[in-house]
Amino acid sequence: DTYFEGGRDHRLERCSATHIPYLEGDYWPGEAENLLGLIADGQRQANKSNKKGPTGPSNAIARKGAKGKRYGSGPATTDEQLMGKLGEILGGNMKEDFIVVHLKEVCTFCRAHIDGAMAYRYRAPPGNAPPKNPTERKFEGIKLEPGPNIPAGPVHSLTICESCYRDEEMRYATGGKTRLPNGVSTGDLMPEKIESQQRMRDPDTDLDNEFFETRQSFLSLCQGNHYQFDTLRRAKHSSMMVLYHLHNPSAPAFTTSCNVCNVELEPGSGFRCTVCQDFDICASCKHNTGHPHPLMAHVRRVDETRMRLTEAERQERNEQLQRTMALLVHACSCQNPSACGSNSCRKVRQLFLHASTCQLKVTGGCQMCKKMWCLLNLHAKGCTKTDCPVPRCRELKELRRRQTARQEEQRRKAYQKMLRNQVQAQQQRVTP
Repeated sequence: DTYFEGGRDHRLERCSATHIPYLEGDYWPGEAENLLGLIADGQRQANKSNKKGPTGPSNAIARKGAKGKRYGSGPATTDEQLMGKLGEILGGNMKEDFIVVHLKEVCTFCRAHIDGAMAYRYRAPPGNAPPKNPTERKFEGIKLEPGPNIPAGPVHSLTICESCYRDEEMRYATGGKTRLPNGVSTGDLMPEKIESQQRMRDPDTDLDNEFFETRQSFLSLCQGNHYQFDTLRRAKHSSMMVLYHLHNPSAPAFTTSCNVCNVELEPGSGFRCTVCQDFDICASCKHNTGHPHPLMAHVRRVDETRMRLTEAERQERNEQLQRTMALLVHACSCQNPSACGSNSCRKVRQLFLHASTCQLKVTGGCQMCKKMWCLLNLHAKGCTKTDCPVPRCRELKELRRRQTARQEEQRRKAYQKMLRNQVQAQQQRVTP
């Protein structure tokens, strides 16, 4: 409703696809790239049709697709076409799945957030009919009234910022047309001081888990264990299992089943074939049916009850990790190592010196190089600085970015394949 045409919070100014907030790996970037590819293919086909001749049905379809949908009948830009297609997707069955929550007060007219400033509110008196504005006049979806949003229909309450309040006072003094509802003047607006909101700080420490680092990893965890959230019962079970994996990162994440009787195998039970690929068998089927190849018993490598840490132990481990990362940054940026009074700084620099002169390296099995490489990876995982003094930090961050982009590309290809299969299935049902 805030970013697309037709919603009650829709802005009058043209909204770009770059205005839509999203996180890395979110739905919108992948869908936008898919739509941009379709738009580019349509433009290439239109160019080919224009070269063949100025007339014809294909050329007419291309001209029709290039007409602006929101801002008049002129040619639509790529951004406008993308916003139109995203709006069509959101206006379908997916509208109930997306919501924009304003964490701050929003001005009814200019849609600006009010934080640490004066706000002017109007609420209709109880028992009285709320005032009404005349029906807004539009031409091809554009409001004809100049200026920002103007509420239409019954107005039960509104909140405007100080700038819009001064603008309304100026319009009222000069005899201009105000944006307030009929029968409501600036004197009916009650001033209220909006306190500045402090940034919330979570007292709980972050929990590191590889399944929650990227969207693709979490999707693989849910697909491998059939975690679903389409019903309340499934959502409760899936949420419980997600919390279990979050607090037990060393526990087995995926279950195995017997390839003969399809019974789920408990961790540490059953056997695996040393020749066949991904073949597991339970003890009962091994005794009754047998298997022609050598079998190796499953080993339970971790005990969840022993590996579970208390709250104090988890907090102590996280604090120790933060101190280690701070020491790594200090050792890399220390200007006078000989005069530095920290023994840990000297040890870290000796570890750097060993890594630069070691002949075995990580591939050769050097434990000190493995320790150094682990520290560098942990630092690059949480580092956000562009001029970080830690060696190889930029390279490791770029490597993680490429890995994430590769996983996201695989997800997009799988999503496009699913869409193509759906279209083919619909065409087969339609075709007699």
